[in-house]
Amino acid sequence: MKSGFKSLVAAALAFSVLMLASAAVSPAQTREAQLSTEGGNFPLYITVEYLGMAGVKTVVRVRLRAPELSMAAAKRGLKSFSGELQGSFLKGGNVVQAFKYPVSGSVDEHTTFTYAFLRSVEPGDYELRLVLSAPGGKQVGEAKTEVSVPAVLSTVPRTKPSLASRSAIRLASPVTPEPLRTCTT
Repeated sequence: MKSGFKSLVAAALAFSVLMLASAAVSPAQTREAQLSTEGGNFPLYITVEYLGMAGVKTVVRVRLRAPELSMAAAKRGLKSFSGELQGSFLKGGNVVQAFKYPVSGSVDEHTTFTYAFLRSVEPGDYELRLVLSAPGGKQVGEAKTEVSVPAVLSTVPRTKPSLASRSAIRLASPVTPEPLRTCTT
């Protein structure tokens, strides 16, 4: 009877470890949104990755790609661009978090516009809205997509610091100078 109970406990522990391991790896979500511009609609590929937790928030990496827009801009003679990416995470129509980043880059027919940024967001379901503006604030394009942000277990194992890292920490700590000694000869 005791060995059966031990087997059951061992199986439950093994199952728990497997469930935790699978929960620690959160796959990226890639969605295609329509980027609405004056020149028409272009696909904007939005990849959202979940890197771990920072307190109660999930660290989210958002990658943007617009290959067709890049090719169309290059064909019209555009060589570079600069502007601002404004965005917001909305829940139930209410802005939960807003952000903006400067954006610049080169454009040609063989290079795809890509841009990535990090945000810390509480787990939940959101609408992600993005607006690209030219210098001076003129809106160039906008897109939106649904994003489901999970709580993610940290996948980075905590280990004891090595001798080198402990030394570096010690060397980087403030040093109290010793009083000067005077020599008399």
